[in-house]
Amino acid sequence: MAVNGLGFDIHRMDAYIQQGSAEIWTIRNGDTRWEHPVYIHFEEFQILEFNGKPLTADDVNNLRKDVLTLGPGDEVKLFFHFRDFLGCHVMHCHNVVHEDPIMMIHWHIDLLKHGPVLGAIIELRSVMHLGTPPAGF
Repeated sequence: MAVNGLGFDIHRMDAYIQQGSAEIWTIRNGDTRWEHPVYIHFEEFQILEFNGKPLTADDVNNLRKDVLTLGPGDEVKLFFHFRDFLGCHVMHCHNVVHEDPIMMIHWHIDLLKHGPVLGAIIELRSVMHLGTPPAGF
């Protein structure tokens, strides 16, 4: 199990995000046996879709969050607005046996976007997939 086929490397920056930008990420649990509680540090998100179904206004999941659990085969579409926090952050699985050595990515919020971007497709095998924002977003 890994994110993008790679284990975590503190010296590798997986993506750069420009402060003030908005992005939509798609995260998929490609595992068939594990639930993965995904924790995204320092930025809240809003769930737009869960398993292809848009959330309704009265759904309890239609709130700002920083953790979500994906069961086997689950897929979620998330909206982020990177307002406040500059610097290096991580996203990882909160299962202790996964989080440190293998299921973590390292990303950076900066005043300017440079390097790999989460808006580009990043292939995340076994755990998650980050996709491109829709046109006009």
